[in-house]
Amino acid sequence: MNFLAEKIEKLLLNNECVIIHSFGGFIKNDKSATIVADNITPPMVEVSFNSMLRHDDGLLCSLIADENNISYKAATQVVTKHLENLRSGLLQENRVIFGNIGEFIRTNDTIEFIPFVADYLPENYGQRVINAKFRKKTQNIGNSIVVDDDVITIKISDLRQRIVRYAAMVALIGGVSIFMPNVSEKSQYAGFLPTDNNFRQLDKTSRSDSVLDAFAQRVNKDFDRNIETQSVEKTETTNQSGDYHIVVASFDSYQQAETFCNAKRASYDIKILPSKHTPTKYRCISGSFRTEQQAIDQQNEDGNTNSWILYQRQENN
Repeated sequence: MNFLAEKIEKLLLNNECVIIHSFGGFIKNDKSATIVADNITPPMVEVSFNSMLRHDDGLLCSLIADENNISYKAATQVVTKHLENLRSGLLQENRVIFGNIGEFIRTNDTIEFIPFVADYLPENYGQRVINAKFRKKTQNIGNSIVVDDDVITIKISDLRQRIVRYAAMVALIGGVSIFMPNVSEKSQYAGFLPTDNNFRQLDKTSRSDSVLDAFAQRVNKDFDRNIETQSVEKTETTNQSGDYHIVVASFDSYQQAETFCNAKRASYDIKILPSKHTPTKYRCISGSFRTEQQAIDQQNEDGNTNSWILYQRQENN
């Protein structure tokens, strides 16, 4: 039995089909790659058996005749002898291992051929079954959500704490917004920043608190020098009449301008000058002068580079 299998294996190396007279033929077939469970089988050549192929192609007998230096007729007799042994084994044991090619199993009057992996064929050299164990992919989304393949795990305790924390933040922001005054975004400051907490809310610029505090401290430091003498000088300057005014802030409403003046009047005398144009602007001025040069000199002396000079004729002039 192994004698025939050995010869057929040798013939299949260079032939697509080998037939045993009156028994059947062994055929090479291309098999596509497959994935079964964790095993990946690459595309290989598989040997199948067809019992309908009974016409002798002469390959097997010619090989035996050449190797044993006998006639073709004598080689045919050798094949017939080993074939009888194969059939006898199937009748007795119902199962015969046919070398490395496969095995024959007899069930009643039916013979089934189960092929083995044809490692002996050159087409299959280097082709091996690959075991690829599936790795679960786990992804953490923050500290509360874990995605494991198709399963999502949410840590309720951590999530509840975050929801409570966010809800508290929203409530705090909502409460602060209720008490914030409705200040027009068109309000302008020419240089002075109020130290009052209410006035800090009027400044809707994008500057950070640290920059605002530093700027306010610098301005207040300039005004704190010699407060008593400065207050007298500023009062006299403010009482002056003229058409040139030093403007330190400008607002859309009288209430805003009044609040600003009340906050700064303790260290600097400021009065409100309504504009004569529509819409009316309420400007906080630190002094009025008869000539522009007088106003410029006073502005330089104040050291407030953010103030500006307005020319507006007074009604009493």
